[in-house]
Amino acid sequence: MKRVKRRYIYFTVISIIFICITFVEIFCQYNDIKLVHNLQLKGSNILINNEYNNDNDTYNLDEFMDYYNIENDIEDEKNEEELNKDYIEMLIEKMMFREIDRKLDVHDFIDLRNREELHTALWYSVFGKYDQSNNNEYDLMNYKDSLIEESLFMFNETYAEDTREQKLLTALHKSLYPWLYGFHYSSLSDIIESSNGRGIVINTGDFHFKYARSSIDTIRNVLNCTLPIEVFYCGENDLSEENRSILQEFDNIYITDILPYFNRTIVNLKGWEIKPYSILASRFEEVILMDADALYIRNPEELYEDEGYIKTGTLFFQDRTINPEPNIGSKWLKSWMEDPLPETKNLRFYNELSYHEMESSTVLIHKTKNLLGLLAVCKLNEEKYRNDVLYKMTYGDKETFWIGFDMARQHYYMHPTPCVFVGKMYAYPKGMLRNKLCGLNGHIVNGKLMYWNGSLIKDKNGKIKSLIFFDSYYITSNDTQWASNYECIMLDEQQPIYFDEEEEKTVKKIIDREKELHIILPI
Repeated sequence: MKRVKRRYIYFTVISIIFICITFVEIFCQYNDIKLVHNLQLKGSNILINNEYNNDNDTYNLDEFMDYYNIENDIEDEKNEEELNKDYIEMLIEKMMFREIDRKLDVHDFIDLRNREELHTALWYSVFGKYDQSNNNEYDLMNYKDSLIEESLFMFNETYAEDTREQKLLTALHKSLYPWLYGFHYSSLSDIIESSNGRGIVINTGDFHFKYARSSIDTIRNVLNCTLPIEVFYCGENDLSEENRSILQEFDNIYITDILPYFNRTIVNLKGWEIKPYSILASRFEEVILMDADALYIRNPEELYEDEGYIKTGTLFFQDRTINPEPNIGSKWLKSWMEDPLPETKNLRFYNELSYHEMESSTVLIHKTKNLLGLLAVCKLNEEKYRNDVLYKMTYGDKETFWIGFDMARQHYYMHPTPCVFVGKMYAYPKGMLRNKLCGLNGHIVNGKLMYWNGSLIKDKNGKIKSLIFFDSYYITSNDTQWASNYECIMLDEQQPIYFDEEEEKTVKKIIDREKELHIILPI
């Protein structure tokens, strides 16, 4: 009898313990279920709308996670397997956002490369990939319209229906480019809708004003180019009101202060780095960026006809071959660059055949087709990146263009013809002095000399300035080494290509206008 009572007591105690454990498990699972369901319903609203913190370059993840609270019931029919999957998805998503929120180290280019590549992959996953070689205007307009409409989720306040890819793209986009929104632009559609047609962009302050004025005068009054021109400057102290008024006398020209466009504390525009940002800020969709002292002798509108530009929406030009040997820049590049694009693998810089690869006196970019590459270029020209890394490893902004495009995995076109030596030919009787060509670097497009870099002055950095009287050019090879901006090369038996009649007339007309107007040299 006692044994029966004892067994009954044991059974009762064990049953009570089992029932308690079961209730505890059900309670815990119920709370996990509600948390998962809430995570699915809520978007990354805090990540998207929280103001950028300039102190640590991150969004406040704690606020983002606190935003998720337990307030929704769950459907009863969900089984344990589905709940477990949702819980895992929640943990994965949480881990992803924490990684995105982690502050970037400006010296860790592997991390930056990975984030730029992920940004591109998410972009294509969410918006689709536009065929760069597609030149159908109707298809391009449809792509722009869909991009404007479909990107609204990145800037709305409610995100209950957003997919994980949309949430991650929004968070990553704004963490990579925190200087982009909240100033001139409030959304991606603002950038797309404000960029229309073709046009020329020139950056200048008072120091280069006379060269910019001379170039614009040549474009308008010698080459008869009617493309609209937008001149960017950096604040009231950069380009005087008087000089702005002089430039506004030209037809179809816009004068724009770029400082209000982006977060100054992050980008701090004041020098070479203004170039990619001015392309982004310009009112044009197909931009010809040119230096103030780039002297064109053909209508720059012809650049749009280049096959490489038609195919990729980009046109970059080679710089002179300088220091063809291993250097700090190429070693740095290969320390983080993984699986470079085919065009990058062919560059002299990558193959340690020149410390200078690209020159940025003229750059063509179709913004809609290449927005990802352009944003990556701008990223590399943020104040911290350019001062702490890029401008120490490369010479100024030049190499950031193709490096940025490679990071964003967008193909670009580097014109295969080496830069040409444009100048005055000095030929001497055989046996006396060596024949030489003295001048500046320039470029040919579609077999024609297009422009040279350096204006009408032999040496604009020298104390004594005098006008050039160029008559010929020589197409260099990638083995030709250059030493300085204005110099002479010995040709010996080689013969230059002398200006044809049209080129002679154009150059003479440009020089005659300078002699008449004294835009560059005083009377």
